[in-house]
Amino acid sequence: MNRYAVVQIEDLERVQGPELVSRVVSGFRCPKNAEVETFLHRQALPFTRKHVSITYLVFGGAAPDLVGYFSLTHKPLAIPEAALSRTQRKRMDQYCRADGSRGSYLVSAFLVAQFGKNYALPQERRISGEELMSLVLELLRAEQRRIGGQVVFLEHEKDNTFLRSFYETNGFHFFGHRTSETDGETYGQMFAFVRQKKDAG
Repeated sequence: MNRYAVVQIEDLERVQGPELVSRVVSGFRCPKNAEVETFLHRQALPFTRKHVSITYLVFGGAAPDLVGYFSLTHKPLAIPEAALSRTQRKRMDQYCRADGSRGSYLVSAFLVAQFGKNYALPQERRISGEELMSLVLELLRAEQRRIGGQVVFLEHEKDNTFLRSFYETNGFHFFGHRTSETDGETYGQMFAFVRQKKDAG
């Protein structure tokens, strides 16, 4: 993955100044998800400054190009036991607290709050979704070694079967739905273990 550089947006601002950051992110386009585009343009830097979530810019190519970005934060999560396989429950028992009264596992999890690639670039200069997700998980594994934590989760539009299939291909498991109190939309929720079983030894 060394063909890409991952830079925290506030670090870039500190070194290069706010005008360059504004110029860099203004060229990001994500027509498939307007929220992903708007967040980077308007909220990524303020949220990072307030430590609400931390945004990472991904650069690649000779220029280099802004090929994508992702935003991470930490959030409490309840995963129903019924949504887990026997193997998954065994792994959860090692890292999480079971709430027998609610039939769920309570965990402090990493949240992939935003995730998107830059469609303003020509096809041959774009990062793939798989490469971008690999960078997310690579960073989380490094954080896991420093501060602990084992579960990462994300949400997608309920009826977006393409996204659900993409996340499943990248190791995530569906566990339920959540209806937003803000916009009334229903989202599918998916989780993965930060360290895959083969790495856990």
